[in-house]
Amino acid sequence: MENEIVNPDAAVVAPSEPKPARIRNRRASVDASTIRDMRTLVRFAKTVTPANFADALTVVNRNHGVTHAARNVGRFTGHRIVMFQNVMMRDNAGWQLNDCQLAFIMRAEFPAGVGRVFTASPADGVRIVRGIRADYNRTGHGATWTRTEPSVSYGPARFAWPDATAKSA
Repeated sequence: MENEIVNPDAAVVAPSEPKPARIRNRRASVDASTIRDMRTLVRFAKTVTPANFADALTVVNRNHGVTHAARNVGRFTGHRIVMFQNVMMRDNAGWQLNDCQLAFIMRAEFPAGVGRVFTASPADGVRIVRGIRADYNRTGHGATWTRTEPSVSYGPARFAWPDATAKSA
């Protein structure tokens, strides 16, 4: 070992501590590019909040073209708008999505829809979803089946929207 170079100024390195477990960022459990049906859309919608509503909708609807004639036909279900709204209210008992997430699903299902629920601010969309639920519970909203249980709202009653122009719903 006579040819070994020794640096007398080098600091002594203590044995390193074990690294803590890696903390994973909470991300959507579904990649938006893999959404091909209602089941995966619902899984993705569970990650939607008022803070990421617009970004999530942009990602889901990216590169999806709709003809003028098909703007009122659902992208994943093939239902017309009112039928889809009734099915959504019925199935939400199993999904347990909040009103913000339901408004997201409606905008993803009908990317070229022209009603206010599709074109107004997200906060207005949430208010319209609440009106749809009220009508569904009161009159059936034109449903062709017998409702066995009313549709209920899951999650918060009010949402804090990041955009100053969107009023709290």
